[in-house]
Amino acid sequence: MLGLTTGKAPKFVKRYANLAEEITRAATRFAQEVGSGTFPGPEHEYSANGHGDLPAQVVAGAHKEEEVTYDAG
Repeated sequence: MLGLTTGKAPKFVKRYANLAEEITRAATRFAQEVGSGTFPGPEHEYSANGHGDLPAQVVAGAHKEEEVTYDAG
C-alpha cells in the first residue's frame, strides 16, 4: 500500500506511494553529504560558547560533571 517493499505487489494491494524509493534516495543523499563533509553544517551544530537553542536547564547543567538529560515530553 505504501510501497515500502520492492518488487511486484500482490494483486489485492493498491500502491498509493513508493516510499521504498524515497527512503533510498534520502539515505543515499544523507550518506553522500556526511561523506563529503557538507553535513552537518554550522546551522546543524551547537556552538561551544553560544549554546544555540539548548534548553536553559541543559546550559546550566553543562558546567557540572554529572550527565544532564532533557525530557522533551
